Amino acid sequence: MSVEALEPGVVGVYFTPSSIRLRAARRIDDPNARVLLLRFDAKQETTTLFPINTMPTSARFLAPKHAPIISIELVEKNSLIHIVDDLDDSEHYILPRTVEDVQLYLNECMPAGFTKDPNFGLGLDRTLSFIVQALAQIDGVEHLRLTDQKTLEVSRSDDGKTYEMGFRLFNELRRGADRFDHKARASSRRKKTQLALLWQIFRRAGIFGIPAARFA
Repeated sequence: MSVEALEPGVVGVYFTPSSIRLRAARRIDDPNARVLLLRFDAKQETTTLFPINTMPTSARFLAPKHAPIISIELVEKNSLIHIVDDLDDSEHYILPRTVEDVQLYLNECMPAGFTKDPNFGLGLDRTLSFIVQALAQIDGVEHLRLTDQKTLEVSRSDDGKTYEMGFRLFNELRRGADRFDHKARASSRRKKTQLALLWQIFRRAGIFGIPAARFA
């Protein structure tokens, strides 16, 4: 990753894959292999993620991970700080400025339900893919905005490109998805155990051509 100041109070975080990934993707000398992954805007108190596909064997390598959704905005009061000095009206910003700052933000400040490792392209956790699938059914929507200004209601921007949802609703959906995933995993484990037991029974009985086990 690399961090660049884009304008006062706005910082961009760029991702460049390793040479191993670029070689696997046959893009070792591609100047477009450096992509914007995050943008911090202290004035707007907004962190914008641009989730990408980081699998070099994919035809969509470095393309939007949740297409057609291009970005996910996190709008939360005091998440980033913009201060105007009363004495001289000078502006000061508190936001990530180094790779270490960005890594700390991802580990400590990112909401639950998000992939936090840049090597996996950030974005929503696998269990929340249904949100992207639902948004993909709405013509023209390219951005998801999560905000603390809403609770359980949703809305769409005037240009129709941004779908807005409150953090509270998002967390309700996330917890529901986690419960479902936990039950599915538990069910899968039970099925695997049952199959293992059936295999032993079939083997002992010589069913389905499985040689019967010999017992003393």
